Amino acid sequence: MVRLPNWVGDVVMSEPALAALRAAFPRARIVGMARPYLLGLAELLGCDLLEPSVGLLGDTLTYLAAGADCAVLFPNSVSSALPPFLAAVPRRVGYATFGRRVLLTEPLAYPRDGKRRRPIPMPLYYLRLVRRLGAAPIRHHPRLKVTSNAAEAVNAYLNSRGFGSVPLVAFNPGASYGPSKLWLTEHFARLADMIVERLGCGVVILCGPKERHLADDIFRQVRNKRSVLNTSSCVVDLAHLPALLSRCRALVTTDTGPRHIALAVGTPTVTLMGPNDPRYTAYRTPTPQVVIRRYELDCIGCQKKVCPRGDNECMRRISPEQVFDALRRLQRAKQQ
Repeated sequence: MVRLPNWVGDVVMSEPALAALRAAFPRARIVGMARPYLLGLAELLGCDLLEPSVGLLGDTLTYLAAGADCAVLFPNSVSSALPPFLAAVPRRVGYATFGRRVLLTEPLAYPRDGKRRRPIPMPLYYLRLVRRLGAAPIRHHPRLKVTSNAAEAVNAYLNSRGFGSVPLVAFNPGASYGPSKLWLTEHFARLADMIVERLGCGVVILCGPKERHLADDIFRQVRNKRSVLNTSSCVVDLAHLPALLSRCRALVTTDTGPRHIALAVGTPTVTLMGPNDPRYTAYRTPTPQVVIRRYELDCIGCQKKVCPRGDNECMRRISPEQVFDALRRLQRAKQQ
C-alpha cells in the first residue's frame, strides 16, 4: 500500500515513484490511500485500487483488510505512520521525521546539509523511498494521461459555455497554502485583456470551492467579458481538471497544485513564485515552462503562509507585462 501525499501538487509529483513501483513489481497489487477529495486525481496514478484515508481507526482497518506486505509512506506525519504500525504491516518505509523512526521498519534520513534540511525536488524525494524497495526510476517528471471520459465531459462543458472552438489560456489564481502566494486580481484582469486583445485567445479562470471570490473579482475587472470563462459557478473538480488543462494552450498560475497537473499533461506553464523555495519543485520536464520570481528582494523564499512584511511585495512586483512576455516566449518555443 502507498499512502499518497496530502496536497494536490505533491500527489502529482509522486507519480514517477508510483511508475517506478509498477515497473519494478508488475504483478503486485498496488493500493493507494489518499484523502477523499484527492481520489479523483489519484485515479490517474495507475494504482490498482484506491482507498480513502479516514482517520487512525479507519486507516488501520484498511491496512488489515488489504493484507498489505509493505507500506510506503509519502507524507512525513506521525498520523500516516501509525496505521500501518498498528496493523503490523511487515515492511514500513518512510522518512524518519517528527520522531516516527520507531514506527518504521525502514526509516530513511531526510537529506541534510549539515543541520539544515536540503531542499530537493519532490519527485526525487518520493523516488528515494521506492528505491529502498529496489524500484529504479524510469523518469523524474510526472506524467498524467487524460481519460477519454474526462476529455468528452470537458469538451461538452466548453461547448455549452460557447468556448468549444476557442483557443484558451487558463488562469489559476488561488493557493490553498496561504495568502502570501496570491497575485493581485487586478493584475490577472489586466493580463486577461492583453491575452484576448493581442493573442486572440479566450481565458478560462479556474478556482477551487473556497476560491470563488478570487475568480469573481478577476472577472468583474475584465473588460472583454465575452472572451473570458469564469468557472466559479461550476467549479471544475480534480477528476476533470487534467482534461481541461490539456485543452489549453498555456496556464498562468501561482505556485500550487494545478501547475504540476498542467506540466504533467503537457500544457506550457507560467508560474508566479514569491514566498516558496523553488528548489522543491525544480524538476526537469519536457513541457515548456517559465518561472517568474523577483530575486532582488532579500525576503524572497521566506516559506511563510502570510507575508511577514504585510505587503506581499514579492508577488506585487510581478507585472502583467512580465507575464504576457513569458506567454509570448512559450508560444514561440512551441512553434519552433
